[in-house]
Amino acid sequence: MSCMICHNPSPEFLFKAKGFDIHRCPNCLLDFTHPLPPEESVTNAYQHETPVERTTFNQFRKTLKCKTRLRAISKLAQVHGRVLDIGCSEGDWGGAVEGKPEWAYMGLELHNGLCRYAQARGLNVVQGTLASQNFPNEEFALVTMTHVLEHLHDPRGTLLEISRVLKPSGLVVLEVPDNSHPKSERKKKQGRWYGPPAHLWYFSQDNLHRLLNDLGFTPLLSKQTILKPYVWVVARKN
Repeated sequence: MSCMICHNPSPEFLFKAKGFDIHRCPNCLLDFTHPLPPEESVTNAYQHETPVERTTFNQFRKTLKCKTRLRAISKLAQVHGRVLDIGCSEGDWGGAVEGKPEWAYMGLELHNGLCRYAQARGLNVVQGTLASQNFPNEEFALVTMTHVLEHLHDPRGTLLEISRVLKPSGLVVLEVPDNSHPKSERKKKQGRWYGPPAHLWYFSQDNLHRLLNDLGFTPLLSKQTILKPYVWVVARKN
């Protein structure tokens, strides 16, 4: 067992959470679950037929958040074209880029109910994962993942695949729970922060930057959200 980010061979055992062992790398401070649960058990948990209902206000609010971020992202974009939204949920990034000729949206979602909801909005969304699609090299100008990376068995491999399908100088946008956020410390004290087998990795702003740099991305913009302990990062493929 070694750290997925910095390859330190001696992570420290912290405690058990919901029957799973949580470890910490003393070097980059990545917290993670080890051993990982079977990958199919995690994947199957997200493949439901459950219908999704959302109020018009919630849909407006979440799409507005993506539109606000898109304005900041557009100032950094050097190339335009197809957008790939991995784990797109109800398709809020699709609503944000809708009608903008410089972007063409595609969403991927495992959850059947969420996928159907996004499709009912008229968005180009298919049920599946990045690994299942076999996209050509350099197919996309922008890839987004909102609260996906912490669920994956192989975040490093997924980011390498994202790099493969991104155009040169393309952008990746990630949002994850922030292990270094002041509010996450309060949740830790309350025993409400670590949540395997759903959440397997617990990133901080610093070690997420380190991972991106190691895989050939340059972080350009990084912000902690105020109301919730999250961080979102925009990085460019070198």
